[in-house]
Amino acid sequence: MAPAHAPLARASLESSKHPVINAYLKSLKLHARTLNALFTQHATELVVLERIYYINNNQHRPALFWQRVVEARRYSRRLRSLDVPSLLDGLRRSFYGDTTDTGSKPQKGAWTHYPPAAYLRSFLARLRVCTMLLDKTCIRMRAIYYMLTLAMQSGAFLHLVVTLTALVARLAHLSSSLRRVLSTIHAECLHLFDKLYKLPTT
Repeated sequence: MAPAHAPLARASLESSKHPVINAYLKSLKLHARTLNALFTQHATELVVLERIYYINNNQHRPALFWQRVVEARRYSRRLRSLDVPSLLDGLRRSFYGDTTDTGSKPQKGAWTHYPPAAYLRSFLARLRVCTMLLDKTCIRMRAIYYMLTLAMQSGAFLHLVVTLTALVARLAHLSSSLRRVLSTIHAECLHLFDKLYKLPTT
């Protein structure tokens, strides 16, 4: 995500606020590692789902249980398209004055800049979109799992339905885990914004 404005120099920030950014960056690094691991697992499950979809779509397209599979695939693909890890990487780079596209090796060492208020607002807005999608995804994945367990009772295409049920269960668990991490990241970024830009009350 390209900043709305260039990152601000560290020297322009009151020294009393430096520990706030130090603590935030330490926490952000840990959250990013967790998030990347979860999205790696999610990508693996999505690859399996895509393979099953392309092999079986023509045969099972009219079936009710298959409509739920299509729905699970749609939500999973939408989540991947948001590219949340790159969103977080862009935020971290803004603390080092790096406004280039992600892909190069992240900088290390002491931070030299900090993002302006407009950038943080944009980041929070995009993160909110992600969490709202995950809210809906968690609800729908649980419903899809339940529908697939009902479909197993008929005994038709049992091996396929059992495989899909297990796959949806894993995607539901990963979506829930991602939701918790993103909620924490959102809350901590709000706290950072409050500390950096909220005017003191009188």
